[in-house]
Amino acid sequence: MNLIKRFPAILLLICSLFLYACETTEPANNINTFYEKQKEVPLYKVVRVVDGDTLIINIDNIEERVRLIGVDTPESVHPDEDKNTSLGVAASEFTKSILEGKAVAIELDVQERDQYGRLLAYIYIDDVMFNKILLYEGMAQLATFPPNVKYVEEFKEIQKDAVKAGRGFWSE
Repeated sequence: MNLIKRFPAILLLICSLFLYACETTEPANNINTFYEKQKEVPLYKVVRVVDGDTLIINIDNIEERVRLIGVDTPESVHPDEDKNTSLGVAASEFTKSILEGKAVAIELDVQERDQYGRLLAYIYIDDVMFNKILLYEGMAQLATFPPNVKYVEEFKEIQKDAVKAGRGFWSE
């Protein structure tokens, strides 16, 4: 008998919860966006940092030499020791401190490899593109090699901001 007396209140509560759920659920036309977000992006381990813009990454049990697209750091491990600079060592140490031993995602552009056989890529750590981090922190400069120019306009703006702010190499 108590349940029958409480029925209107229970019905009202259920209807309220249903209406709330309907208002907070993504519209049906965004269902593809919802499922795209749910896809898992493969991650690969950075085995070693060669220098500021070149990494060794384990991709499906193959150690691939990966060159970052759109950025260039000064030399730090060039066979001709005169070409190595303290700025190159700083860029290399910066990259090591963030990427070495970490899991990263890889994005390719139009051209997959360069003339040296290195994989050309944009590297993401925790969903942030590391190529942009290098430019933002002033640890690299823009280096454009068509056809891999997907983010060149963004890279230009990031470098311009780093120069204006005097970050990294731009402080000297």
